[in-house]
Amino acid sequence: MKKITALLAALIERASAAYAGSELRLTVPRGATGRYEISVHAPGTRNATLSTQSVRYVRSGDRGTVAVTVS
Repeated sequence: MKKITALLAALIERASAAYAGSELRLTVPRGATGRYEISVHAPGTRNATLSTQSVRYVRSGDRGTVAVTVS
């Protein structure tokens, strides 16, 4: 699994993003509540999960964006 850098619309400390093949996995630590947009350069990804839950993932070329609410 390759580690990638996430560009965050709002800063989330200790958030991580990783991808392998067509899957993008996002993890946000507990306590980081709020609404976030996470945009990543992850060529070939088709699906995204946030802490093991499927989330909506919008691709544009080699970039993808996930908008999530963490509670």
